[in-house]
Formats: sequence, C-alpha cells, structure tokens
Amino acid sequence: MHLVPVSIESIRTGQPLPFPLMDKDGTLLARKGFVVPSRKELEEFSLRGGGLFIDVADSEAHHRAYVDQLHGLVRAEKSLGEIANTQIT
Repeated sequence: MHLVPVSIESIRTGQPLPFPLMDKDGTLLARKGFVVPSRKELEEFSLRGGGLFIDVADSEAHHRAYVDQLHGLVRAEKSLGEIANTQIT
C-alpha cells in the first residue's frame, strides 16, 4: 500500500466518502461510505492520525470527488476567491 496525503479542504462533510481515509501509518480512520458529519470531526481525524491519507489506488476516486466539489461550488455561485482557495494535494 502506497499512501498519499490529502487536504481536509478536498473532503466533503455530510456525504459518503468515496474512498477510505487512513492515518500516516495506514491505520483506517474512516471506511469508504462513511459520512463525516462535520469539519470539526474531520480535523480531529487529521490530528489523531498525523494527517489524512489515501491509498494511491484510490487517488482517482479522490480526484473525482474533488472535481465534484468544485462543480458544487460553481453551481452554488461561490466567489472565484473561494473556489481558488479549495485545495487538493
């Protein structure tokens, strides 16, 4: 398993995860399909695990989820500054 870091901003809360989230050692923090209820809980996962990581095999699902998030921001008519601040690593 090869882990790659993901930014908190690229993960949607209140919707099922399209990939499992792991800590830096590969320990499962949240399974695929888990609904992270709030940004605060996501931040707690990140702090507990030394960051948020996914298996490189799941990176395509992460990318699709990120693009979907960007499309959601455009549909919600968010400012270009808000959209530009949405990051992926």
